[in-house]
Order: sequence, then C-alpha cells, then structure tokens
Amino acid sequence: MSEKLNLQLKAVIRTEVDGLRWPVLAEVYGPGLPNQHLAVELAVLEKIWHQAGRSHLITLTIGQQPPITVIIKAVQYNIKHRLIHVDFYQVQTDKPIKAEIELKFKGEAPAVVIHGGI
Repeated sequence: MSEKLNLQLKAVIRTEVDGLRWPVLAEVYGPGLPNQHLAVELAVLEKIWHQAGRSHLITLTIGQQPPITVIIKAVQYNIKHRLIHVDFYQVQTDKPIKAEIELKFKGEAPAVVIHGGI
C-alpha cells in the first residue's frame, strides 16, 4: 500500500533570511518558472528530506507567493555532513517525471525460506 505524504515547506527569498535559524541556501527552477534564490530552515529541511527523498512531492511556499509543487532534485553537504544547499525542481503535475525510487525489501520470500530458493 502506498503512503501519501502531505509535505509542506516554507522558504524565503535569499535576501530575507533574517528570520531563519540556520538557513540553508536553495534554488528553485522548472518549466516556465524563473530561477529563484531561496533559503530554508535547516531543521525543517532535514525532516522533509528524510521523509521525501527525491521521490515525493513537496508543497513549497515562497514568502507570500502561491504554493508550488516541487521535488528535491539535488542536495549538497559540507564536510561534517550538514546540509548546505538544496535544489528544488517545480513539477508539472499533468506531465510525467523521472524520479529515483529507493526499494526496501522486508523479510524473505517463503520460497527462499521453505524450499531453498534464491
């Protein structure tokens, strides 16, 4: 059964980072959308990144602009493995996209356990 996540993230234009604690630099781009230089709060981003990875849709609100639907396209870490940069890609929900999906297998098939299958 597929789990539907309702992930929401707030961002600010990079020049307005005064209110953020531990800001992480970000970019958002996509079809028909001009590149925007953003900042997001580290703790919130880490939680979203852990839940969404590169395959779940995120509702991104930039300041007072209407929300847009994005996926995380790329992340960068510093030497201490702290998130320092993220790229968001705006998706068009009416068109297919390619995404990397991590597969997690639980347990073993009965044919392997009972019959020695591979």
